[in-house]
Amino acid sequence: MTNDGFYSSSLWFKTRAQAIKACGYTCAMCRGNVRGKGMANVDHVLPRKARPDLAYTLTNLQVLCVTCHNQAKQKHERNPSMQAIGLDGFPPGWG
Repeated sequence: MTNDGFYSSSLWFKTRAQAIKACGYTCAMCRGNVRGKGMANVDHVLPRKARPDLAYTLTNLQVLCVTCHNQAKQKHERNPSMQAIGLDGFPPGWG
């Protein structure tokens, strides 16, 4: 995605902080602790490109540790023909 300023906006920083706090500083995939600088990625379950109307909606955000975000989530986004992802951001029956 191009740098459109979204991820550096004050509204995104506030929404991101709300999402991290709401999840109890826990990765949605591995349940690891994401408390600390650079440990959490706040991910759009339904991509912002596809659903810009949900960009700041907490129910469309999931907090992932760096490892889970860079491995599982990114792998799926690079190959969308993989198993479908549900509204919760995970394949059906995951976890």
